[in-house]
Amino acid sequence: MQLRSLNMDHPTYLKLKSFLEDRPICREAARPLSKSAAVRIFFTDHEDEYQFRMQDGIPRLEPGQAEKPDFTLRLPTGAVDDLINLPEETIPAFGIKLMELVWTAAPERKISATIHNGPVRLFAHGYFGILAKGGMPVMRYLASRGFGQIGTIRKRMSQLVKPVE
Repeated sequence: MQLRSLNMDHPTYLKLKSFLEDRPICREAARPLSKSAAVRIFFTDHEDEYQFRMQDGIPRLEPGQAEKPDFTLRLPTGAVDDLINLPEETIPAFGIKLMELVWTAAPERKISATIHNGPVRLFAHGYFGILAKGGMPVMRYLASRGFGQIGTIRKRMSQLVKPVE
């Protein structure tokens, strides 16, 4: 994909970048991720491509293409605003809000996602460690959505998320 430019000062990007990199909740939640973990990110209000990854143990959101992404996410401005304005800054609250935004019917808040890798690679890259940090509140939420066991997460996610591309 040819990018028009790398937009390092777009407001939606800057809001999410600050949230992911500077908030203690995000640093703690991302701690299980390996340096090989990568997420390709697009925003609905502009066309540039970004990558989320760990660098020196710190979550980073930067312009550019993610090499071998595990996921691709398309984030509307409403979803970014919902995430950065959590009334309760805990890992379970963040995880549940993120999942609610994937499953919402409201287009101005709906996060579209594509999973590019199977459960073995996702496990090796630390994503299930993030899930574990969400604890029982996240597991209860997942169970209420038909994800009663870890083994069903990949299968059900594939059925529920819409491809971004």
